[in-house]
Order: sequence, then C-alpha cells, then structure tokens
Amino acid sequence: TNWANSPQLSTGQFHFPAMDRVVALRNGFGFGISMSSSRIANYESINSGNLHGWFTGDGMTYLYLGNTETQFAGDFWPTIDPYHLPGTTVETNSHANSAGEATTTDQNWVGGAQVKGTYGVAGMSLHAWNTTLYGKKSWFILDNEIVCLGAGITCGGPAEVHTTAENRRLGPTITNSFVLNGKAITPTVGWSSNLPSASPSWCALGDLGGYYFPAGATNLQACFIASSGSWSQINSGDDSTTYTDNYLKLWFNHGLMPTNSSY
Repeated sequence: TNWANSPQLSTGQFHFPAMDRVVALRNGFGFGISMSSSRIANYESINSGNLHGWFTGDGMTYLYLGNTETQFAGDFWPTIDPYHLPGTTVETNSHANSAGEATTTDQNWVGGAQVKGTYGVAGMSLHAWNTTLYGKKSWFILDNEIVCLGAGITCGGPAEVHTTAENRRLGPTITNSFVLNGKAITPTVGWSSNLPSASPSWCALGDLGGYYFPAGATNLQACFIASSGSWSQINSGDDSTTYTDNYLKLWFNHGLMPTNSSY
C-alpha cells in the first residue's frame, strides 16, 4: 500500500536480461537503456504503428527528471528525428516505414551487471539491421552521472554514421539556459557550433544537466533546431495535425565509412 500511494519509486539499479533493458532510478532522475541482440528483436511495428521505430533498440537512452517529466509524452515521438535518438549510433541512410522490424542481430554480447542494486554497467555489441555498421557501446551508471563510451565504430557506407549524445525536446518555446565551455549562449533555433576540440569540452542545459567530453572531439556538434511531424506519419490513421517542437541536439559525426571511430 505504501508503495502504491507513493508518487516516486525507490532508487535502485534494475536489469532485465530477458528484454535487453536497463533502468536506473536515482534521487531526482531516472535513466533507461533500450538494446537488442541475437535474442531480442530491434523493435516492433504492429498494425501500421511505430513506423519509424527503426533505432529504438540500438542503445536508445531515456533520461527522466522528477515527477513532472514530460519529455517522452506529448509530441515527442512525432517530432523527434528518428535518425538521432538519444544514445544511438546509426548509419543515416533512409529507411522505409517499418523497415527491418522484429529482426534480431547476429550479436549476442549484450547485457550488463549491477552492484547491490545501487550502480550498474551495460554493454552492447552493435550491428544494426541492413547495414555494415559495427560498434561497441557501454554505459557506466553511477550516482549522479552516466558515463557513455563507444569504440570500434566501423562502417562500409553508403551514409554517414552519427552517435547522438542528446536530442532533448524543449517544447515550442525555449526557456532553458545554455552554457558552452563556461560561456552563456542564448538558445535560439538555427544556432549551431562544433564544440571545441580542446580537452576537455562541456556544455550544460538549464533544468536538465551537463554533458562533459573529457577528451574533446573535432567531430562533436551542437545545435538548436525546430523539428516537425504528425502522429499519422508514425501511426497510420492517427491525427494528421503537424506539431513542431524545438530540440537541443548533440552528436558525434563519425563521417562516411569510419574505421574504429569512438566517443
């Protein structure tokens, strides 16, 4: 009864090996990882729904903040760029509706471990459907930080390979502050920048958190962008109204045909 009446779950580290999923609940935030493997399929598209779910099982991360979190509700799914889901490393060639749904990969090294239900690690050997892209992805989930590592990112083409560190929905009006390497930036749609390659590099989004890149990177990019879409584009027969939301996007551009790229 006490648990049912509580507005917030207890903190802890939870691993679901039968689903290739990891959930970390901490004081003030929650973090989820969605993976796939030779045992667990990449995504489902049933009855003409979830038509653009292509990469949701390729290491997508979900960051939830507090009891009022609405990031993944509202208009997130019709407006998010499906090729730049947070946490994913993808080859950006175009996909048809429901392409490759319900398929497993040839990679079985996917899973993780937790310590006393408090901290955790997760790892994923990536080889997405219909691509020559391979990579190793790892997450170290601590108290107030998550360390994300990628290595061996290799692809034979034909499109660029991107790793999305964040693609955060900010709503139709941006009210967050933004700081880049200690300098306040007015978050305006159309702003973009290569983050400084000097080590280290960091940025922080007000009301959310910080993103720290200890080694810097010449291929790390940031932008504020408006993204539009309708529910009918991803679920046939749904509302065809076009919605627009603003996003902060942080991503590594590994370029065309990378070999042993990393983040």
